[in-house]
Amino acid sequence: MGQQASTGIGTFNQFWVYLTPLAGAYIADAHLGRYRTICVALAVAIFGHIVMVMSAIPPVITKPENSLAAFIIGLIIMGSGTGAFKPNISPLIAEQLPLTKMTIRVTKKGERVIVDPAVTASRVYHYFYLFINIGALVGQIGMVSLLPPTTNQINLNLTSTGLLREICRFLARLSSPDSPSVRLPVGHVVWPR
Repeated sequence: MGQQASTGIGTFNQFWVYLTPLAGAYIADAHLGRYRTICVALAVAIFGHIVMVMSAIPPVITKPENSLAAFIIGLIIMGSGTGAFKPNISPLIAEQLPLTKMTIRVTKKGERVIVDPAVTASRVYHYFYLFINIGALVGQIGMVSLLPPTTNQINLNLTSTGLLREICRFLARLSSPDSPSVRLPVGHVVWPR
């Protein structure tokens, strides 16, 4: 196949995953709605993954032309599914937040607290992307663990395991009663007056 063809496939994939969200957003807005579009998109993406896996099984991979064709078809199907998923999941999450205006609530201790929907949405999205990144980290560590050991893979696995250990320590420190309370910045952060 060669470097030029593999670069072309990679470039096409980048183009495809940035183009298909436009179609996914249109389908959700004009025809199916967000939730049904997400369900259909996940089914399509899973099917694309299965086609890509099938392109690597021994009877198929022994014939490079067939394997490459199955891989590209799987890539197109999977890109279509993820393209319909990506533009719809974030707005669906935002729609789940009940507050639209600032409110004042009284805590169990009797203090009055202002609940800001913008801060709440920001916090929800921070957790959303935190768990996306944790999933990506666990996936990378898991894939390295499945490979036969070589020096580079052992070093990468040790580094990934160390990073995971530090993340766990950080989260444990956050949840301990001695951890400092979270405070928002006050005043001008970038250019003090």
